[in-house]
Amino acid sequence: MLNIKYERWFAFIVLGVVAVMTAFDVYEDFMKGTSRSHLILEISVVIIATIGSILYMSVMIKERKHLNYELNKTRDDLNYWKDKSEVFIKGLSVEIDNQLELWRFSKSEKEIAILLVKGLSTKEISAIRKTKEKTVRTQTTSIYRKASVSGRHELSAFFLEDLFVPST
Repeated sequence: MLNIKYERWFAFIVLGVVAVMTAFDVYEDFMKGTSRSHLILEISVVIIATIGSILYMSVMIKERKHLNYELNKTRDDLNYWKDKSEVFIKGLSVEIDNQLELWRFSKSEKEIAILLVKGLSTKEISAIRKTKEKTVRTQTTSIYRKASVSGRHELSAFFLEDLFVPST
């Protein structure tokens, strides 16, 4: 099964080849003295295939322009929201770091706590930090104890639940 992009190019090329090959056939038929009705029929095929090819290419060009417009618009929206939220994200990062300091987390515990809040598993954290999974599990137990939470969900909720207050 062909990709849509390639299907369109294939159709465009086929129409172009039909037009060119039929044009050569028209020339040969004309040189041989073929009937006028046969030549008119083949010339019609050349014209229709050429017009179809041109129309098909113009549709592809318009579609590409539209997709580029939408892509640029989406990028602009993304940059707008990144810029708008940057101050809040930095402030949140500072406040999370302050809370981790209040809980007297070690540097390792801070790193692991942030990865836990991001949703990584102990296996993923151990791979990132190049430590044994058992070490990460021991450190997570210490993190939960110092933060007075029962697990990763409560730790994440501590920092995130107030961000998702329903509007009234």
